[in-house]
Amino acid sequence: MKVFILIAMLGSFSSVFGQSDCFDWISKQALTIDSLTKVTKRDSTTISQINSRNTKLVDSVNLLKNEKSELESFGKQKLQLENSLRSKSDSIDLLKKQILERDNLLLTEINKGNQKANEEYTKGKNDILLPIIHLYKNRPFDEILLYTTLEASNRALLLNVNDPAIRQTLSNLLICQSGFDLLNGKFDPAQAQIVKSQLDQINLQSTRLIRLKKNITDFSVVNNAFLETVNKIIEVDRIEVVKGMIDEVKKKKLSKILLELSRFTFNYEFNFSDYPYLSNILLDIIIRKHPDPDADISDLLKKI
Repeated sequence: MKVFILIAMLGSFSSVFGQSDCFDWISKQALTIDSLTKVTKRDSTTISQINSRNTKLVDSVNLLKNEKSELESFGKQKLQLENSLRSKSDSIDLLKKQILERDNLLLTEINKGNQKANEEYTKGKNDILLPIIHLYKNRPFDEILLYTTLEASNRALLLNVNDPAIRQTLSNLLICQSGFDLLNGKFDPAQAQIVKSQLDQINLQSTRLIRLKKNITDFSVVNNAFLETVNKIIEVDRIEVVKGMIDEVKKKKLSKILLELSRFTFNYEFNFSDYPYLSNILLDIIIRKHPDPDADISDLLKKI
């Protein structure tokens, strides 16, 4: 449209220029203007695109600035945190050092306490061992056997006396005292055999040891003989009942009972101190029968 208006305005110049030259010039100018118009439109589009890109770039720059600001803020926080952690780490290291020093001090005190306790224990043990050594060393076995008990020998053995001779003496004492314990209870054939075997391994010159070995060996025979004697007395009770009779008859029955007991003690050389368990039963029979010859003693059979 602008090209045609321009041609009309310039029509008046046709008189100055030749008609042909004029149209050529106008055509060229029109083409030039049209080209410039296209270029202008294209440049305008390009400028719009550039402006759009610039806007986006500005937005990106602003976004980057915000991110940079956030990163700078994060960096400051990180630095503060690192400083705080470094400070806490220093505090922890100091605390660890103090704990280590305290532990070392405590360990030192514990070691001192243990050492002192060991020294006191050793001193106390030596104080206890001295009379034990005096009691068990270089003394006749019969004398030691007479005055010591099973509990005392066990306690002495638990003290771990280093002297081999004393330890052997204590071991022998324990075996002998187990023999005395056997005689102080109801006859046990299996246990009697074990104790007898242990006693046979002790090779010492000792009157009491020899006597103990004999008593253990004879225990079965003596026990059976005593059982037979009690059965004889029970048979007398079955045959003779003297309740309500005169004293002379009662004394006669009591004499029969005492005679059976006397025969037993004589025939088997029964010593009350050798067989304390059987001795107590025998005395129980006498105590029951003395006031009443008819007194029942059948319950004693379970004890023999």
